[in-house]
Amino acid sequence: ARPIAVYGRNEISAIFASLKAMQQALRETVSEVRQGSSAMHTGISEIAMGNNDLSSRTEQQAASLAQTAASM
Repeated sequence: ARPIAVYGRNEISAIFASLKAMQQALRETVSEVRQGSSAMHTGISEIAMGNNDLSSRTEQQAASLAQTAASM
């Protein structure tokens, strides 16, 4: 959306000035939410990779333990 243009010094222009300020605040809020969700996505991806790595190592350890138990 385009920025709201404010002309004049009457009640209507005061309303438009308030709308313009609200529009700018909303833009900043949306931008912060986007940045936050991007950071969350990065963190979640790293956690998922760590979980996959842990799962793989756990499976390897279980297989090694089973092999050790079978050789006894």
